[in-house]
Amino acid sequence: KLFIPPNSPLKQTLLEEFHSSVIGGHSGIHRTFGRLQENVFWQGLPSFQTHTAILVVVDRLSKAAHFGSLPTHFTAAKVADLFAKMISYHPQSDGQTESVNKVLQQYLRTLSILGGVWKSSSCVD
Repeated sequence: KLFIPPNSPLKQTLLEEFHSSVIGGHSGIHRTFGRLQENVFWQGLPSFQTHTAILVVVDRLSKAAHFGSLPTHFTAAKVADLFAKMISYHPQSDGQTESVNKVLQQYLRTLSILGGVWKSSSCVD
């Protein structure tokens, strides 16, 4: 990422390019700042994270793990409702999901140490 120093006139130019240019396409505040965050950094740049939770589903037959990112507006009640609609029978866990969660946690921790954004550089859909 390109670091933009405080009081730089480049900030205004970047905002105009990422919003008003042909490429920017007047995409709105969230998408504009999201594209800015992917390319540049300056102190005070607003953060608009749209996905803040990961839904982990482990297939007990194949032991395959599936990950899905959930938007910010998903509350705990909404996630529970979604889960209840998707899963009709939920036997007691055998530890497979906990193992997958530990690996995922280490993966995300490594990404954050390397300065990456988990949504843009991870396996999470």
